[in-house]
Amino acid sequence: MNETNPEASSAVLDDFHRGGGFLFPFRHGYPALERLLERLPADTWRRDEAVLGGLVLLLVKRGQAARAKSYLTAVDLEFPKTDQFIVLELLLALHLGEPVGERKLRRWRRLERTLPISDPLLLGLYYNAMMAMYVRLGRSADARVTGQQAISCYREAGHVYLEHFIHIHLADLDVIEGRLHRATQGLAAAERCLAQSGVRYGNETEVIAITRLAIHYERGELRAVRTRAAGLRNSPRCPKNSNDGHGRSTGFWRSTKAPPTSSKGCSKKARSPRSTAARSSSCSSRPMRRS
Repeated sequence: MNETNPEASSAVLDDFHRGGGFLFPFRHGYPALERLLERLPADTWRRDEAVLGGLVLLLVKRGQAARAKSYLTAVDLEFPKTDQFIVLELLLALHLGEPVGERKLRRWRRLERTLPISDPLLLGLYYNAMMAMYVRLGRSADARVTGQQAISCYREAGHVYLEHFIHIHLADLDVIEGRLHRATQGLAAAERCLAQSGVRYGNETEVIAITRLAIHYERGELRAVRTRAAGLRNSPRCPKNSNDGHGRSTGFWRSTKAPPTSSKGCSKKARSPRSTAARSSSCSSRPMRRS
């Protein structure tokens, strides 16, 4: 942020708000957001909530979540905080893996009644983050409900790329609960959405492949696991090898789980809910653009 011409800065700010405000990177991509922020005065984030939101998301994308939180918790902010500010707190708490108490959860749940129904993309990001938070808390039923709500919102917003993440998260839950046929169907839906979006940022295909490995393992198909895992381990786009600034796989809100290592292998018993979605950071910390 370094633009000093008031008229030029005002025009840039207008472009930013017309482009979606703090949702700008999800509609136009992070490179466009970064170029725009560089043209604004350095302290604009103190006076404009949406600019603060864009800056926070950009820092999270770069792997600087702690620094992003320092901006969000600054004491000298000069704007009235809205519900969007609370959404940013939710996304950042999810990304940082902060402990979640019932008080925080109630505050975030109240957002559902106040966020604008006219903004399905914002609602989709909210439900996406709440789904991941519910998984962290072991509330799989609530996670499924919010996951379906996220899908509905992303479809209304026309954002099939973001939708594909939710199908992966739901498939991951299905693996945990032993619903392997439904998990397979979910991954197929994720692949359809990804193909329809025409967008690739890195290891989307590998993330799906890793979840499919877990399905093979639970079915006792160990030869398939060994064969396919060998190829994934050697892939530079495999989550364990990728470096998108987060030190883990791409995506808002996730890091992928390896196939379970329990000697029981094929047990249908529900496992501990440390799933892909639970360890993700919102839907949101990976740059995503509308196709």
